[in-house]
Amino acid sequence: MCEIVIADNGFIDRQFVKKVVSSVDGTILLTECDGGWAMIETCSCRKPRLVVLDCGIPDIDAHEAARKICQRDSGIIIVMTGWDDKYFHQHKADPLFSPNIAEYLLKPIHHRKMRETLTRYLKTNPVGDSQKEESRPAYRSERSPEIAAALAQIDDKFRECVSLKSIASSISMTSSYFSKLFKQEVGENFIHYLTKRRLEYA
Repeated sequence: MCEIVIADNGFIDRQFVKKVVSSVDGTILLTECDGGWAMIETCSCRKPRLVVLDCGIPDIDAHEAARKICQRDSGIIIVMTGWDDKYFHQHKADPLFSPNIAEYLLKPIHHRKMRETLTRYLKTNPVGDSQKEESRPAYRSERSPEIAAALAQIDDKFRECVSLKSIASSISMTSSYFSKLFKQEVGENFIHYLTKRRLEYA
C-alpha cells in the first residue's frame, strides 16, 4: 500500500487530488493537512511515499517545510503545486531548496497530468496474475472536516426531521456537491446512512 500526504489549505484543491488518487491503480491511503507544520508532523509519524505540497501553505514557507521533511526522511518524494504567480516561480527557481522537490505542477492542474505524475512516482513492483485477480484498486482517506461535522450533526439530529439540504447548508456546501462527497468518503449515500442510523437506534 502507498501513502500520500496532501498539504493544501484549499478545500477544493484537496478534493481534486483525492479524486485523482481514486483513479490511480493500487491501494492508496491519503492523509490531508491544511497547514505546513501539521504536514511535517504527519510525515514524521506516517512516513508517506509522496507529498503533494502547495507552495502557498500557511504557517511555514513551503520550501522550508520540504527541507525539514527531507532532513528526516530523504526518501519522501515531494511534488509542489502552485498558481501562476511570482511566489510560485520564486520557489521553482530557488537554488537552495529546489533539489528537495521532484516536480512542480502549475495550477489549475489537469486531471490527466496529476494522474500521470502520481502514477510515475508511486510505481511499485508488478503483481503476479493471481494477486491481480484478488486485489482490486482501493481508496481510503481520512474524512474531511466538513464530512466529519456532517456526521456529527446526523448523529445528533437523526431522530428529528433532518435532510441532506439542511446538513449541506450548515457546512456551506451545495446539496449536489455534499451528496457526492458524502458518498465518496462514507461509502454510502446520505439517505442510506440516515436510514441505517435510525434503524440501529430503533
